[in-house]
This record gives sequence, structure tokens and C-alpha cells, in this order.
Amino acid sequence: LSVNFALRQADVSWHSLMPKGQSVRSHPAFALLAHDSNRGLAADFNAAFSLGVVDPLDGPSDSQVLEERRAGRQACPIDVLAYFHAGSSNVQTRMNELLEARGGSAQRIVVLDDATEARTGRLLAALAESEPAVSVRRNDVAQGFASAMNEGLSIANGELVLMLDGDTSVSKGWAEKLGDAVFSTPGAGLVAPLSKIIDDQELSFLAELPIEEANRICEACAVATVSPRLAVVEGPCIGVTRAAVQAVGPIDWKRFPYARDWQRDFCFRAQRAGFISLLAMHTYLGILTHASLERITKSWSESVLKMVYGADAVTRAGLSMKDNLVMYGFRARARGSLGSRYMRPENDFNGLG
Repeated sequence: LSVNFALRQADVSWHSLMPKGQSVRSHPAFALLAHDSNRGLAADFNAAFSLGVVDPLDGPSDSQVLEERRAGRQACPIDVLAYFHAGSSNVQTRMNELLEARGGSAQRIVVLDDATEARTGRLLAALAESEPAVSVRRNDVAQGFASAMNEGLSIANGELVLMLDGDTSVSKGWAEKLGDAVFSTPGAGLVAPLSKIIDDQELSFLAELPIEEANRICEACAVATVSPRLAVVEGPCIGVTRAAVQAVGPIDWKRFPYARDWQRDFCFRAQRAGFISLLAMHTYLGILTHASLERITKSWSESVLKMVYGADAVTRAGLSMKDNLVMYGFRARARGSLGSRYMRPENDFNGLG
């Protein structure tokens, strides 16, 4: 049923591989094997074709191939939409981090100055004059995160647009790594990094570490080219390809004023348009202020989401992160890398479940 719905929504025609009345269950060229935990007929089939068990975490870590993969994305045009508001703190430090982490001349930083105080506004304007990669779009009256982001999306021209809360500490190579994840996965349109603030990621054990140390652990424990596909992604940064921006349209901030709600709505709309949402396990960012933490994680319109997309779809979307088997394995590796520094809570379980 979901395939038929998707085909109709995308206006895609299909070609039948079998005569009418036949299916993979009845056609002589196909064999139907039950799920028998590889103990019965399925085991004989696997043995005959020398098919082994495939472990999604069995491969080189991202850190082993990182430099080569990052270098391949440095020429990709990426626009970073960095949002600052009147309550933003340490703006100079955050901008310095963004510039230091910038991976190539094709990467632009578009500052969305949402009515910051006069001193901060002058600082950002001066930075834009001295740094060719930086531009500023200022609102004299605060519009809010989502509305300001829509303004940024309207002027962005990168192949990837990263919607970033300015109170976020970024890590080395973060933008290219997000680009690598989304552009190396066919059909992907949205991507998000790991962050300690998203409860469903269950990464609180990294919270006390410096950002770069937590990021190195993620690079070492993530498997190259493996990015979990999720129903929704959320957090202090969401990356969207230009194709997805054009297909999905602007953020619906009037119906979904809070970040967690509009991010999920955006992902659902992207899904309907045929785009996959990914979690980049090799990239870690940190949120720095309580005000931004509340803005990103606060949810007010979940009932509207359930009305629009169905209660089951919204519930399953959350479980797609929390119960993801690849994430289970990743967390086990990350905890193991901490050794004695990781204090295991009583209700925690380590492994694939």
C-alpha cells in the first residue's frame, strides 16, 4: 500500500515484470523462504549460494578513510545558515569556530542576524566585510528561528544547505562530513549530525567530553558509508540538499513554531516527496546554552503532527531512532572506547539488543 501511495504522489508509472495474476509467491522463477533464523530451508539456500551473515558494522571505521572522503567533498558548494538572536552568547567564538572548521572555498557562511543587540550586529557586519566567505542578513525585528531560516533558504544556492543554531559548537570537518553522508547515499535529501541533546540518540555518556574528543570517538566508532536511514532527523543542525529544498518548500513555522515540530514536519514532507533522511554517525555537534536547548527540543504541536500524518507514523518516527540496530551497535562501540570513564546506568544495555 505504501508503494502505491508513493508512486501516485510522485506521479511515477510502473512496469509489471510478471503476467497479470502472477506474483513472486506463485511465479516459478521465485522461491518463497520463510524467516526461520537461518535454521531450515533458508540455511540450505544460503549454503548453496555461499551467502554469509551481513553485519552493517563490519567494515573500516570512518576515521580510517576520513581524510580522503572529506577531500572529495571540499569542492561541493555548501551554505551554512547560522542563526543568531538577541540571547546568543559568545558569538565571536562561534563564528571563529565556523571559520576554522570551514573545509574549502566552496563553503559559504550566511549569518542570519535576528535582531541581535547593536554590539553583536556591528561585530557580525565587520566580520562580513573582512571575510569573503561570510555574509549577513539582518532583521531589525526578531522573526524567530524558523522564519529567519526560510529567509536563508530563499537565498541559499549551495548544493547542500545546513540550518544551524548559532549557539552550537561545531567540530572539525563537520560540513563536508554531512555532505559526504547525504551525497554518497542515493535518494537522500536530509541529514543530521549526532548530538547529546536528542534523547532518542541516547548519547548522554558523551556529554561531559570536549566536542572534538566526542567527535573523534564518533569517527572511530562509525563505519564508513553507513548512515542510518530514519523517518525523521532533528537537532541543532539539519542539512538539506538543494533538490529537497526545491521539492519540499519552506518551513511551515506558522503551524509548527517549535524546532522539534517543524523539523519533523519537514522530514515527513520530504519523505512524501521521495527523499530519505539520514543520521551522520561520524559527525558530532554540541549545543551550548539552555535557551537554545529548550528552543530545539521543545515540542508544542505534536497533536497537529499526528492529525496531519497519523498518530502511528509519528510514534514510529521516534522509534526509528531509538530502536535502530545500527545505532545500538554504534553506542556499544562508543561506550567501549571510553573504558573505565563510562559509568553504565542500571537500565542501560550494551549491544545490539
